Amino acid sequence: MEFTLSLILQFFILGAVTLILSGLITFLFPKIPLSVLILLSSMAGYIFTASNQLHGIIITVSILNPLLALTASWIVNYAQFIKRTAERYNDATV
Repeated sequence: MEFTLSLILQFFILGAVTLILSGLITFLFPKIPLSVLILLSSMAGYIFTASNQLHGIIITVSILNPLLALTASWIVNYAQFIKRTAERYNDATV
């Protein structure tokens, strides 16, 4: 029971760190290709599951972790798009 709760907490932390770092990388370095971000987050998921010897869920985590990275990247890009659109709208109405 304790091991299971520890793993759940570790997976939650992995997901949170993936979201934060992916969003930060997308915001600070917008020229980095999305494929690099996907590869890095997939590798992080693989390393995490392999280090915890959870060989049965390596593929699942290696797929879900990049989805979190894509979500963070999409949120940052969408926020930047909204900001540009609002600035363009404000410039047009003044």
